[in-house]
Amino acid sequence: MEDAINVVFYEFTDAYLLVCMTFFHFSLIRRGVWIPRTPWESLWHAVVQWVGITNESAINYVLPNAVNFGCNLYAEVDLFTDGTASLSGCGGSVVTLQQSFFVSEARVLIPDEQKAFCEQVVASVAPVEIRCFIQDQTLSEVPAGGSYEIVVNYEINFGPTVTNGEEVVTENIDTDSFRAEAASVLQMDGDVVIQQAEVVTVTSSPSDLPSLEPSESPTVLDICTIVTSAIFETLFPNPSALYTHSGFCLAVATWNLDYPDNQIFAAGDEFGLRNQLAAFFGNMLSDLFPTTSANGWADTIDFWTNFRGSTGTGTGKTCGEFVSDGSFGGTLQRINGELECPSSSYETGYFDAVVSRLNNYCTAATAFNVEALLAMDNCNLLLTTLESCTESTGDVTCTACQVWAGVTLPPSSCEYERRFIGKELLALLTHLFISPCVSFL
Repeated sequence: MEDAINVVFYEFTDAYLLVCMTFFHFSLIRRGVWIPRTPWESLWHAVVQWVGITNESAINYVLPNAVNFGCNLYAEVDLFTDGTASLSGCGGSVVTLQQSFFVSEARVLIPDEQKAFCEQVVASVAPVEIRCFIQDQTLSEVPAGGSYEIVVNYEINFGPTVTNGEEVVTENIDTDSFRAEAASVLQMDGDVVIQQAEVVTVTSSPSDLPSLEPSESPTVLDICTIVTSAIFETLFPNPSALYTHSGFCLAVATWNLDYPDNQIFAAGDEFGLRNQLAAFFGNMLSDLFPTTSANGWADTIDFWTNFRGSTGTGTGKTCGEFVSDGSFGGTLQRINGELECPSSSYETGYFDAVVSRLNNYCTAATAFNVEALLAMDNCNLLLTTLESCTESTGDVTCTACQVWAGVTLPPSSCEYERRFIGKELLALLTHLFISPCVSFL
């Protein structure tokens, strides 16, 4: 078995050595987290072929997300010295296109819609074998008419025998029938108008590596690639009709389009966004916001981003600003003030309310797979309450927080940073003694 495997990971090794020597690489972000350049589906695609599954529909059944990565997949011939199966629809010309959808709602194509769109593209040129890959999407408001334009940038990869890729696109994709089928993939009410696809570039052979240059125009983040329907159903098994998953996705997109200077869940890397979402939904699970308002999510987002306190001048931090600064305790201070953050002791009923809120926050933190709980500062008694309810075996407990006990319970932002830096320093020293980088010291 060992002799049958090709070595295909030189690129990772080179990047790893570069980090060792310079502590910098574009694939390395904060806290030692690597941005993967190769999906797991890539390796598994070759393994699946090696065990005998070579039919394309069967492979897609075993690896349902493999279709999302175009030609960025390994074939059996790439990974195994005795491999025979290759990757269909790759190795020839690549046509990059833009497709515009005009819709009545501020939204982008969700993952299932993206996959369905590419399936329509592939079906439209059959029996020619191709691979479709969506690069990104942008959303903009049409100045007149009250509609929105979704621009989907995607590429079509052809096999090495196809030399007229642009002609195939013109004959099969630039048709009324294709546009009608493509418009139907959007899971929404109301009319969807799709324009003729615009060919952006045509290359005779695909590039070995993706472009490292950032786009000149930012892509609208689809926050629901993080807040998946599965996570939402875990948090809200029986959601109110006003607080559905699709309603949340639409509300965030609409808010960010209407208030570009006060957006929500639009800044920071994915790990920071997961922390923001955990704090947001942790409070949402505690019935923080009204459940009878016709505005539903809009009222929730408005409170989170705008409410600065009802006393005095109301110039304090918003819940969102507290979370951006790394504090969960600040959200309780902003929501209920001294009722949930008392100077000495809780009034009747509020200890249980705080324990419930902490348990909900830990539930959301686990669902979003955050690296650590946010700090419990800016709220008197909160850290003490967290420690007591985590250790308690009585009726008032926060069992969802037990997985974080003794590991990630930051008493304050400063102390948490000291703990984190110490942990990272130990990891770095350990790394130096076991890695090839030691030879450069």
